[in-house]
Amino acid sequence: MAHYKFTFIELFGALGRGTPDAPGSDYGLFVAIDAETADDALEWGYHVHGDFARARTQHTDWQHDGSPIRNGEIDGTANVDELIAENPNYAICKLNEFPNWIEPWKNCDANGVRQT
Repeated sequence: MAHYKFTFIELFGALGRGTPDAPGSDYGLFVAIDAETADDALEWGYHVHGDFARARTQHTDWQHDGSPIRNGEIDGTANVDELIAENPNYAICKLNEFPNWIEPWKNCDANGVRQT
């Protein structure tokens, strides 16, 4: 299996304060997904995107229910060692697993705890 880079960037939405109750709607989602094919990774990426939106908005008045968000794309394959060297908290997951999101409201980048 390979790790595929699922990416999505949301810009020009609502500005937030980077707090749980006001995260804002601008963010970048970057996740390496371990999958057999790019199509499998893309489909799971939509579920990961929905879970990230749920985690990001869980303390707001406009909570997302965690349903898949069919926005994002596969940006090639990833060398996990290089990703972790650049950012030890790069979000990595397998099919049917979600990363553990660390304070997803705090900044624009979606960084999760590395899953092995």
